[in-house]
Amino acid sequence: MASIIIKDRHIQTLNFRELAAMAEDLMFDPVLAAQVILGLKIPPHQAIRIMLMWVTHYFQDDSGFSMGKTTTAAIVMALRSILFEDRKSLIVSPTFRQSQLVFSNLDRWYKNKNNFFHHCIDTRNNIPRISHAQTAWEMHFKGGSSVRALPPNFSEDSTGLRSERGHDGYFDEWAKFEISAYTKTLLGRISAVNEHQDCPIRQNHIAAFSTPGYESDPAYQVVEDVKRQMN
Repeated sequence: MASIIIKDRHIQTLNFRELAAMAEDLMFDPVLAAQVILGLKIPPHQAIRIMLMWVTHYFQDDSGFSMGKTTTAAIVMALRSILFEDRKSLIVSPTFRQSQLVFSNLDRWYKNKNNFFHHCIDTRNNIPRISHAQTAWEMHFKGGSSVRALPPNFSEDSTGLRSERGHDGYFDEWAKFEISAYTKTLLGRISAVNEHQDCPIRQNHIAAFSTPGYESDPAYQVVEDVKRQMN
């Protein structure tokens, strides 16, 4: 099985043994990893977003509509699931439908049998370990990693999520969450045990995407708090 890699601006073939040999290089260059593993050509604005997500514990993107935030989140979780072992990623949005839209990118890449991503999915009795249940959408990878898209359970103040623990959390349209549920419950789910908390790349990560409203919007204060911490 071979895929494409852009090396020195030329397209070359690459087999799985060669991919394994350059795995560490890909860990430090997620934009190249997206080209190699997913066969994607990343536009500049998404490349910047990917690099920031890759090394930042809490990444918050407040850019405008149609900027590719959802796709970028799927790219990063796919790469981490393949390049890191036993990595657990959680997707939670204000509606289960929104989480499913993020997850659908993984489904699309899996259906492409000509890329490496397809062959990195774990199987059981030759059946891919991908499920689309009402309680969660899940995908399992050969290195022990998994991605779970979860319903928010707002009717129970997200208490149904309290048993979940992940290394990476992706919160799409976070500004539409009930803010206390977001800050007190959801962010606390990204607390899976991690032996690499001092490593910017391997540490636990939180990625929040949305376009908050004006000062009257409860999410506005969260944005201001993040700005103060950055300063």
